[in-house]
Amino acid sequence: MRVAQLASDWRVAVGIALMAIGAADWTIGLARSQHFVHLLAGTRRIDAEKAYRHFEELDAGAGSAVLAPLSAEQKRVSYATARLDFYHAMLWAGEGMVLAGLFFALVGLGLRLRTERRNFYNARALRKRGTT
Repeated sequence: MRVAQLASDWRVAVGIALMAIGAADWTIGLARSQHFVHLLAGTRRIDAEKAYRHFEELDAGAGSAVLAPLSAEQKRVSYATARLDFYHAMLWAGEGMVLAGLFFALVGLGLRLRTERRNFYNARALRKRGTT
C-alpha cells in the first residue's frame, strides 16, 4: 500500500487535516494564554473593600458613573481576562481537534488495512482455485 492510496481515503485525509489545524490552534492557544497569564500575574490585586462603593456614597447625579469601571487598571485586567478565556478555549479546541483527527486517521487506516488484507486473501484464494 502506498502513501497516495492511504491519503486518498477520506477518513485519513480528514484526520490529517484536523490534526494539522488542531496543532496550530493548540500551539497558538498555549503561547497566547501563557502570555496573558504572565500579564495578569504582574498586575496588582484590587482589594474588594476598596473597589466597593456604598449606595449612600453615590449622589443623585451620578447616573452612568455607577456602571462605569472604577479604574483603567480594572478595565485592562478585564480585557486581559477575557482574552485569556478566549485563548484557553482555543487551546482546548485545538486539543480536541488533534484527538478527533487522530481518531479519524486511525479508523481510516484500520479500515484501509482491513480492505487491503481482504483483497489480498481473496486474490490468493482465486489463484488457488484457478490452479486446481
